[in-house]
Order: sequence, then structure tokens, then C-alpha cells
Amino acid sequence: LASLIGSSKLIVLVNKLDAHGWSEDIFNQTVESTAADLGLGVETQSIPFIPISGLHGDNLIDPSSNCPWYTGWVKQGAGGSETGKTLIDVIDIV
Repeated sequence: LASLIGSSKLIVLVNKLDAHGWSEDIFNQTVESTAADLGLGVETQSIPFIPISGLHGDNLIDPSSNCPWYTGWVKQGAGGSETGKTLIDVIDIV
């Protein structure tokens, strides 16, 4: 869908992980299925997937201590790599 509207940049927020005890397995399953769904015309390696709780604000502005397994994302660019763990981090870079 994103490529149809001319967008080459996506951010995927995996919400409601607080309802699943911040399960790393649930997050990984969601990333895999979403990446497969987005696979047409989109480089999924370049898409940041961020586990969040919109209700509690986890990983929106500040990194959450509820998901210590989440190491963040890395964006490779011509000037080197940039990293982040939160939605605000990725908005600043994208």
C-alpha cells in the first residue's frame, strides 16, 4: 500500500504488548507476519519495528524498561548508521 501512494518510508509500531506481558515471542511473530505482508516492493530490513504500549507510553518518547530484550533498530545510510529505541528517535531520523 505504501508503495502505491509513493511512500518509501514506513514505521511499524507493535502496540498492546503490555497486554501480552511484553512477550518477545509475540513481538517477533508480529514482526515476521507484518514483514511478510509488506514484502511487495518494500525493503523490510529498512523498516523500524518498535514494541510499544500506547496506553502507558512505553517506547514512544523514552525507552521502556518493560522490554529489556528490545535492543532497538539501526538505519544504515551514506553517512554511517543511526540507532534508536523509540518512536521519537525514528521520527527524528526518518
